[in-house]
Amino acid sequence: MSSAKKHIILINADQAAQANFLRFFSEKEVAISVFSSGMGAIQKMKQTDAPDLVVIEKDAKPLGAIQTLNYLREQLNYKGLAIITAVGGASDLVETTSQKVISMPINAKDVDSIKEMIQLKPTEVYHNIPVYSLDYLNDLSGGDQGFIQESIRLMENSVREQLKELNKAYEKDDYDAVASIAHNIKPSFEMVMNIPCTTICNKLAHFDVKNEVPDLVKELNIQADLLLEALDSEVLEH
Repeated sequence: MSSAKKHIILINADQAAQANFLRFFSEKEVAISVFSSGMGAIQKMKQTDAPDLVVIEKDAKPLGAIQTLNYLREQLNYKGLAIITAVGGASDLVETTSQKVISMPINAKDVDSIKEMIQLKPTEVYHNIPVYSLDYLNDLSGGDQGFIQESIRLMENSVREQLKELNKAYEKDDYDAVASIAHNIKPSFEMVMNIPCTTICNKLAHFDVKNEVPDLVKELNIQADLLLEALDSEVLEH
């Protein structure tokens, strides 16, 4: 994989979608320029080198994704990659080798696809380690499925709220708060025996130098997303 810092242009007017996208990427590996409309991105690309990837919301103002990308390619000679995002997907959009379609909000699997497209190091894979185990909850409840599902729901709600607080603290450079929240959230991951998140939280709670924190926060967001997706689809939907 290339070690050169990549450049992504993100075009999306939704601030929540912007924040969700940004939380998956390390500033060490990629620079992300964010615009609420296609016009801002066009002006940026007129003034600087072309990005490695343009990520644009399907209905981005003022032209929409397709017309904006056509303008970039025809008028600015953009030959790079593009991703069109759409809430719930977009069956009317055609994918090519240089243009993909992703449903919003993006998740950890989408991030790995994006990283592969622009030749970034993929998310660390914890080989041969289950994403979760319900052994502890089974033992605690005697196999009571209602208890297990309710415990998972409560755990998911708690994790999502604490991750929001952790990310807010990180954005404010309040690394002491990040460490404290990571310490508090770790038991939730231990309950379902998720080794990646437990390990990352332990590192965040006891980090030695501040420059370790950004990559750990990004990795925690990715691994937690994988865990919550698995619990949603394999436990709560059954």
